[in-house]
Amino acid sequence: MKGFAFAASNPSLYHTGTYMATKLQNLIPNKLGAWTQCRTSPKPAKQTLHQIMAERNKAKSDKQ
Repeated sequence: MKGFAFAASNPSLYHTGTYMATKLQNLIPNKLGAWTQCRTSPKPAKQTLHQIMAERNKAKSDKQ
């Protein structure tokens, strides 16, 4: 828990970690056991919410 607290309190470390986790998700095997035989993992979004909102705010500011 201390490791997560450290990462969560450092924005650059947190953003780097979440970025790497989404990019490396394809390395996880699809079938990990009985539970995953009938379930599929969700596909990560192409853009993060922060990226979507930054683009939206930029588009609004460009219109003005």
